[in-house]
Amino acid sequence: MPSATARFTELSVLLEKRFHVARVSVMPSTPLNDLGLDSLAMLTFVCAAENAFQSRIPATRLNPAGPDGPLTLQGLCELLGAGSEVGSPG
Repeated sequence: MPSATARFTELSVLLEKRFHVARVSVMPSTPLNDLGLDSLAMLTFVCAAENAFQSRIPATRLNPAGPDGPLTLQGLCELLGAGSEVGSPG
């Protein structure tokens, strides 16, 4: 499994190339809901990230008003690195 830094780099490239999000606005502490993506683009991004890392993110973590607050890119990288703890396909 790639390191958190490698996952962040890959997600940054994905955001820039596929979703046209400027690299300067992509920081580890950036909440997903601050990326400027509409809800469909956000789900498409999360699905692309899940597929890239063969992992699954619980839908409850995507709710910015959830108990853990908004999910950041760093948080997404950590969840993608958690493997079977998150529910990797298998």
